[in-house]
This record gives sequence, structure tokens and C-alpha cells, in this order.
Amino acid sequence: MDIDVICKFRNKSNFIVKKFKNKKVISTKYNKKSFKYNFNDVWDNNMSFDNIYSYMNDNSTNYKDKNIILFGYSGSGKTYTMINILKQIINDYINKNITYKLTCFQIYKNTIFDVLNNNNELKYFKNDKLLVKNPTKIQFQSFDDLEKIINENRKNNKTDSNDISSRSCLIIKINSIVGNFNIIDMPGQEIGNVNNNNIVNNEAKNINLNMLALKQCILSYYQKNKYIPFRNSLLTLYLKKMFISVCKVYFICTINAEHNFYHQLDSMKYASCLVHPKKNLDNDIQKLLLEYSLYITDISLNNTEDNEIHREIRKNDLTNIHKIGKLLKSNSDTIIAFQKKYNNFMNKLKN
Repeated sequence: MDIDVICKFRNKSNFIVKKFKNKKVISTKYNKKSFKYNFNDVWDNNMSFDNIYSYMNDNSTNYKDKNIILFGYSGSGKTYTMINILKQIINDYINKNITYKLTCFQIYKNTIFDVLNNNNELKYFKNDKLLVKNPTKIQFQSFDDLEKIINENRKNNKTDSNDISSRSCLIIKINSIVGNFNIIDMPGQEIGNVNNNNIVNNEAKNINLNMLALKQCILSYYQKNKYIPFRNSLLTLYLKKMFISVCKVYFICTINAEHNFYHQLDSMKYASCLVHPKKNLDNDIQKLLLEYSLYITDISLNNTEDNEIHREIRKNDLTNIHKIGKLLKSNSDTIIAFQKKYNNFMNKLKN
């Protein structure tokens, strides 16, 4: 799982953004305190959706499966961003005559509704993963038709932040021969009592619990814990495949610079926690694993034990970096360059 965490501003922001080689840092002062948040990229209000779609394609050329997860406070432009990214994907497929199948369902109060079939309730099973039974699959010839169905069937409610705030977790899955997209539009976050409305307040509590569950799973994944709490919510159980497969993930945190300043900081704090602490090192290790596996293929070693290790290495599981050492020792005369790279990465991992 290769993760990019991105902060997207809905309108002009007064935050200071510093660009470094491998990250971007947003900094500010609030109540005489300094705050800094790390991101893989920051998009301002001048970033067009054509450029956003190009960015995603350019940074995921080696991945067949792409996941896009959007979150933010109500009124931050989260769903607007999702709709426009979806528009780019669908129109691109239509223009290129790419055959695809799209499913769209939403999770609301632990019930799953088929958005493409008048919100009919879908049966689901919680085994080692979330199995949603028989969701409707459609290929749209016009994006406008899809957008109309989503707008008509999405669970919304009025809150202090937004007259039409998304209250469900919307999941759109697109499968095609050129790749797969998994788009997750989280419901809009809220804080505190909302219009003294018990229904909306309960929705807000459920939304925050889903956000917490997702954060716990991601941090457990980074820490390489044997146990990841997927079953804490339907969303995280659905996303289990994302954690155990080779895929690209874009977490997009949307910020409305006109919102309450604390809400902006709260979103950035949550999103910044999701940035992989060793992202660039992991990417370099993956390149080493791929380079070495290609080398092994070229020389066609027949040793049974070695071949078993090679098969595991090709899965791009970073834990297998240690197994390369054994193979390198027996081939050190011909692959000295790999030995140097291996030692370099092991020193970095120790630090």
C-alpha cells in the first residue's frame, strides 16, 4: 500500500506552505502556539481537476488498483472534489471507449444501501472481510446520469456547517481492463451539538467513530502490528483488501479556509497523522526488491529454497527485505551493487 496524503484547500488560505524534496509542510500560529503538519502534497484553490487527475495518473502508473479517500468537515468541498474527480475518470473512459462496470453504495447507520437501485437495502456478511451481496453494476454513457442518481439518493442532512451535508459513507467502485478505482467519500465531520438535533448529533458521533477506526487501522499498519482492528467498523472491514494488497492510495483532506480555524487545524492534524513516516525509504526498498527479482529471473536460478524466497519478494512485502541478505551472500561476486544497496537500506531501517 503506497499512500499519498494530500491537503486540498477549497479557497485561498493564509497558511504558510513550505516545499521540501519529499514533503510539504503547512505551518501556522494559533493562540500563541506554533503548529506544523506534514503532507505528501498540498493543492491550493488554483489546482484544476484536470491537473489533479493527471497527478493521480502520473503517480500511480505501476498500480492497477487505486483508492481515493476524501474526508473533511461539512462544507469543506469534500463531496464537490469527489464528484469532479469521478467526472474526470468516467469522461476519460467514455472518450477512450474503455469498458467498465461501476457499483455505488452507501453505508448509513450500519446499513448498506444500493445507490444505483433506489437505495434498496443490500445484504452483507462480515467474515474475514466485508461481502456486499449483489450490488447493481452499470456502465454509464453519460456522467450527468450518474451524478443525478448520486445526488438524488445520497443520505444528506442540514447542519450548522452546511445546508446539504453528506451523512453517509459513499463507496464507488469502478472495474475496467486498464485498472480499478475505489472511491470513498466520507461523511462530513461535525463538532459538538448540531442545531440541538438528536438525529444529526448521533450521525456526527457515528462519523467520528468511523474516522477513529480508519486512523487506528492505518497507524497499526505503519507499526506493522500483527493485529489490525478492521472489524471496528463496516468501512474499515470493507477497506481490508487495501491494506493487504499492492495498491495506490490517495487520502485527500479538504479544508475550507473560511471555516472555524480550529476545525481547519483539527482536519490537518488528523490527516498529517496518516503520512507514512518512512514513505520514501519504503518506495526505495520496493524498487530494490523489484530490481533484484528481475535479476533473479534473468539468471534463472533453480535452487528450490531460493526460488521460494524470490516468489515472496515479488509480492513487494517490505518485511522480506531481510531475506535478500541470504541470497546476496551466495552471489556476492556478481551482484556487489545489490549488496551495497542492501546494507544501505538496512542501516536506514536501524536508524
